Amino acid sequence: MSTLVKSSLRKLAVLTAALIVVAIAVYFIKPAWVYPGVIGLFIFFVALSVGATFVADRATAQDPQSATNIYLGIMAGRLIISIIVLALFLFLDREHQYVFVGNFFLLYLCYAIFDITGLVANLRTDFRDG
Repeated sequence: MSTLVKSSLRKLAVLTAALIVVAIAVYFIKPAWVYPGVIGLFIFFVALSVGATFVADRATAQDPQSATNIYLGIMAGRLIISIIVLALFLFLDREHQYVFVGNFFLLYLCYAIFDITGLVANLRTDFRDG
């Protein structure tokens, strides 16, 4: 496992722990604002981030020149997978649809920003080398 992956996984663990603490705090303040299956959302977004990190690391190691295209493809794939999961959840659970969409987009935003900043930092080092 590369140092990029190890560092990214540590940062991901810290982000996830912080978001879980925030979710618990919000649940105690206003329980109606937290989706009952929010733990599933956390698992989904952590899995997406871990997958994106591994794919980006492997692809960059094999072909550093196409790193930008790979990162953009990863983010596009992440968006498409998220839209599919969002549609499935909305189809299956109409009772909590507004709370789910709100929680989903907040977590999507947090994890997407995390992935983008991590990938862009790695991309900058690729430009300096080449």
